[in-house]
Amino acid sequence: MTPIEMVAYITGLRPPCRTHFSFITKKNKVIAMGAENRGKTHPKLHSLGYPYPTIHSEFDAYRRVRKADRSDLTLYNIRISPNGTVGMSKPCKYCLPWVIDAFKHIYYTNEHGELIKYV
Repeated sequence: MTPIEMVAYITGLRPPCRTHFSFITKKNKVIAMGAENRGKTHPKLHSLGYPYPTIHSEFDAYRRVRKADRSDLTLYNIRISPNGTVGMSKPCKYCLPWVIDAFKHIYYTNEHGELIKYV
């Protein structure tokens, strides 16, 4: 199974409608998934410093986590281009500040398709 087939199978979404995906785990179990959505906005994003409040995959996944479960979380970000290649998915400069506070561990794919731990 290719990366694009795997993400499409897990999320039910296919690029090019979505390219960034986030998975949140707790105790090695996936508890939430999110995908970017450039067509939707959320009012909370303005308070987090986003100039354009379109939904990023990190935020989409995190808003699906119950408040009682928001500790000891790990974030996995992946970017899959429409042609199926895995690309850089490091959280952007607007996501990074709150993501660092919200997650114990952060992983993302780099431009070579490797999973990197954010330090």
